[in-house]
Amino acid sequence: MSLLSKTLGLALLLPLILTHFSPEDIVLWYTFTTMLGICLLFDIGFTPTFIRLVSYVKGGAKVEQAAFGIKNQKIATNVEVRKEFNKLFNLLNDIYMKISFISLLIMLTIGSLLVVKPMTNSSSIPYSISAWIILCMTSAALLYGNKFIAILQGWGYVADSQRSIMLSSVLATIAASICVLMRLNIFWVIFVYQISTLLSVFINFNYIKKYQLDHKNLTLGSIDNPQSVKKKIYMTAGKSAVGILMSVGLVHLSGIGAANFLSTTDAAVYLFSLQIIRAISTFSQAPFYTKIPIMASLYINHSEKKLITLAGKSQLYAILIFSFGCLFSYFIFPFVDNVISLNTKMPSAIFWLLLTIAFLIERTGAMHIQLYSLTNNIIWHTANGFTGLAMIIIFALSYKTIGIYAFPISMIVAYLFIYLPMASFYAVRVVGTNYVYKNIFISFSIISLLGLLSYVSK
Repeated sequence: MSLLSKTLGLALLLPLILTHFSPEDIVLWYTFTTMLGICLLFDIGFTPTFIRLVSYVKGGAKVEQAAFGIKNQKIATNVEVRKEFNKLFNLLNDIYMKISFISLLIMLTIGSLLVVKPMTNSSSIPYSISAWIILCMTSAALLYGNKFIAILQGWGYVADSQRSIMLSSVLATIAASICVLMRLNIFWVIFVYQISTLLSVFINFNYIKKYQLDHKNLTLGSIDNPQSVKKKIYMTAGKSAVGILMSVGLVHLSGIGAANFLSTTDAAVYLFSLQIIRAISTFSQAPFYTKIPIMASLYINHSEKKLITLAGKSQLYAILIFSFGCLFSYFIFPFVDNVISLNTKMPSAIFWLLLTIAFLIERTGAMHIQLYSLTNNIIWHTANGFTGLAMIIIFALSYKTIGIYAFPISMIVAYLFIYLPMASFYAVRVVGTNYVYKNIFISFSIISLLGLLSYVSK
């Protein structure tokens, strides 16, 4: 479902933006969509944490037991389950209200400072400011709406929540595309897109009512030692926060950095490249990540050979899909530029190659970390923390000298010398040395082949 909405966005809305907006407004559009992604990162792991807690409570655990992972006698009756869920509902509502308010406050203050330059360069400053305010308000509302996703998915209604997200995303893409075709300015495009996206919140709220998971249908109850439970939840989400902010968050922030430190032309090239390669990366993850539940089962049952075989095939397919996707994009860029006459430059061969190498190394390391996570030990926040810090330092030292190339080069150096070695070191404990060396060899062979093809095609 997510794949459908993302594909529609790339195939329909993005080409329209690139052909109907000026280069300055294209950069502003990318900046706004990037800031939306940053705002949603304020969730910092609360949604998966609460999905797990809701599922535990549904299964009969008390909130206090679920939060601390204590295995104890389960509560029996449906009334008791509902009472425990009401405790969790109150806690969930309190936390999401706080993080939504904090995100709105930070977006309106610090976030506004980050988008000043793109808004100043846009075709209409008043409309840009209005669009930014709408974006901040609706993004906070979307963040608050994540609580409904946590409840639905934790209670087992995963398909319903995903269906609502898919429906609203497709509607938002189509509605925004119509606005672009009508040659409306960026305010109306952002307004229509965001309001349409908010539809998922109302649909999920209606699902909550339908399945009687709202507050009014539950008996009252209060958590024993609530501060201790909250502290545990914050600590659990905090580990995820470090990993998210220093990986996905840094990639988002690199787009904001491009909009503020690079020329309009270079910023548009980088933001366009980033959006395309992230879409390819997301698409390529499916062969590996869909097999994680099976791999977890094999690990628990000590079926190492079957685990290594399945993981090896899945990782190879993921790497090949990513590589061919990037290669296909490289060869199609000139064709698209000639046919559609875009209002922005296409990335150069060397820039696209460097960005591909950076993300290929990252994908290899990420899958190694995922394999180690089968042990239920989480190290990705540590790996991403050191890697992200290195990326910031390298970029700060090099962007004035090499400009736009500082982004992929800082990624390559950090991923190659910190992220991949750390990920591989831990993965060895699960799948062995031969597996890790083999997959690193495959990744670097593909990198060499891509470099050769890029050189020959000049």
